[in-house]
Amino acid sequence: MGNQKIAQTTKDQTGRDTIMVRTDKTIRDLMNAEPSSRWDVEYWDPKYEKHLIEIGKKYKIDKLGNFLTRCNQGDGLRSKKGDRYVQKGIPMVSVVDINFTGINYSALKQIIESHYQRIASAKPNYGDILIVRSGAGSIGKSAIFLGNPKGEKIGITGHINTLGLKKVNPFFIEVFLKTDFGQSQIKRYENGVSGQTEFTQDSIAEIKIPIIPDLVQENIESEYKKMSSYHDKAMDAKKTDDEAGYKKNIEIAEKMLKDLITKTEAVIRGEQKDVI
Repeated sequence: MGNQKIAQTTKDQTGRDTIMVRTDKTIRDLMNAEPSSRWDVEYWDPKYEKHLIEIGKKYKIDKLGNFLTRCNQGDGLRSKKGDRYVQKGIPMVSVVDINFTGINYSALKQIIESHYQRIASAKPNYGDILIVRSGAGSIGKSAIFLGNPKGEKIGITGHINTLGLKKVNPFFIEVFLKTDFGQSQIKRYENGVSGQTEFTQDSIAEIKIPIIPDLVQENIESEYKKMSSYHDKAMDAKKTDDEAGYKKNIEIAEKMLKDLITKTEAVIRGEQKDVI
């Protein structure tokens, strides 16, 4: 049955879908939707279910939440004097520091020790994923944390969650989140409240992932690390205002990551067995 037969929408004056009728869904389906009953039109667009069906054609599907050891949220600064940042302190990752190919360590702002202590529980460890949870246009941006180059303490803002993982390769999860399969789910779970957007911890846990072979996950890690070396070179060049060096290396990193994402999508669809 085609989407045009199972879904009919009504638009408002701005062209936005405000009402959707799904002939294949019942009130029970709406009430039992996880992480909680969902009534927003966007969530029930059949295009999202198409992606989930594709994921399950070749591999077993599981919830990301079953592999999470933690999903800690950072916090905002609470300075009363307006001195939110200091010249010399503890580095803090903000949304703007999370780039497509990784974290930009070259321009992290600094916070005082007392503020760091309030957000220490969200401190990322090697292999954790930092994912943006709020902010229009930034929802779902992510990067894998490969360790502060200086080995210092590091914090994250309240717009970011730190994801710890078990029994699954975090490099695979990071790449999966960037595939069409991951991005479509993030967009589906994203919800608007009073004009603000947010990707909740419960929604993060509900993301469906394919259980691909361990060897393929390990190869994704290997290819990602090769890409990451060019990202690091680009960030080093950026720090020294070497624009030519930055452009050269970031373009290589972006191409390598896009290729890896494309190959990972092909593996998930069953079009190829591995990414190498």
